[in-house]
Amino acid sequence: MKKIKRIVLLVVAVLVLLVAASGVKTVLDMKNSADNEVQEEDSTRWAEPTSDPLSLEGIADASAKYASAAVNGSLNLVFNGIWSRQTDYFTVPGGSLTITGYGTLDGQGSYWWTRQRAGQNAHPRPYLVCFNHCEHVTLENVTLTNSPAWTVHPLYCRNVVIRGLNIKNPADSPNTDGIDPDGCQDVRIHDCTIDVGDDCIAIKSGTEDTPNRQVCERIIISNCHFLHGHGGVVLGSEMSGGIRNVVVSSCVFYETDRGIRLKTRRGRGGTVEGIQLNNLVMEKVMCPFVFNMYYFCGANGKMKHVWDKAPYPVTDATPCLRDVVISDVRARQCTACAGFFYGLAEMPVEGVKMQNVVVEMVDGASGRPAMMDGCPEMQRAGFYLRNAADVDLRGVA
Repeated sequence: MKKIKRIVLLVVAVLVLLVAASGVKTVLDMKNSADNEVQEEDSTRWAEPTSDPLSLEGIADASAKYASAAVNGSLNLVFNGIWSRQTDYFTVPGGSLTITGYGTLDGQGSYWWTRQRAGQNAHPRPYLVCFNHCEHVTLENVTLTNSPAWTVHPLYCRNVVIRGLNIKNPADSPNTDGIDPDGCQDVRIHDCTIDVGDDCIAIKSGTEDTPNRQVCERIIISNCHFLHGHGGVVLGSEMSGGIRNVVVSSCVFYETDRGIRLKTRRGRGGTVEGIQLNNLVMEKVMCPFVFNMYYFCGANGKMKHVWDKAPYPVTDATPCLRDVVISDVRARQCTACAGFFYGLAEMPVEGVKMQNVVVEMVDGASGRPAMMDGCPEMQRAGFYLRNAADVDLRGVA
């Protein structure tokens, strides 16, 4: 009976929020699941709902594991305490969405990670928080942990502000990216600490199989701290809609496999351009800069056109990486190589300029900087370039 009352209270709270936000059209879909159910805490409690904003406090468990909200209007959610759920999905076309507070969203990802490693997931894993076709989104001061897959996924959104997040997923959790703007415009990410099992931030714009691909552009990332992860700030590999006008500044990378990582492959198409990286500090990073146009992970990654080093005809499916400026970077205790730029035989990495970049190599474990077929294992190497044009390394020490 106590459990039913708690679920009813949560449903009522969300319904009050949606009605107050729009007054026009609300949709609430909550599904219960018996799988991987977590015992409720005796101390579970929610504050009485308020109209503007809705405030949730205390501890909630996974009894209602999925929540989705579609709203015409505005939604403002403030929470503190611990919210233990597997996914929260928001659609607010034309309205505003704000999620703030100093609480914790726990995605209970271990259930999904175990199934993923065993090949038992028949369908894609859920994201912890997904914004779909939203405008004027603010997500701030929240702790997000144990995401089943990507942690924060803004999809086809505009005017997004993400600040003050603390994202923590285990280092061995599969594909648990931190923040992945996908086909978005006008995004600001700042003052976040991200420690995850895959890429900390990955900017995307869909694959060749994505219908209605949209460019991801005007992205600013600043004052963030990246811990572990395969890459600190990553562009791609899903870049078929194009990625442009990205600024990354005043960030610290510690023990990420790679610092800045651009990845794509034949068939993806799209152009990455207008990228500016400055005032960065890296420590104990295997390779600070990786531009890889033979990326082989994911579906169809082992096909011949992905790994073949012979030139192919240039078509709309040929990706392009160009116009990157890197300045004022200090990278210490790097182990594999200072930089790895590997373009396509028919489309080189082009127009990379480095100014005031210092890379310190030390003895350590060897490694393969790029996830590509035939990537050599390296140790204390300098810059490795293949199929690269107009690359200016005169500002590197």
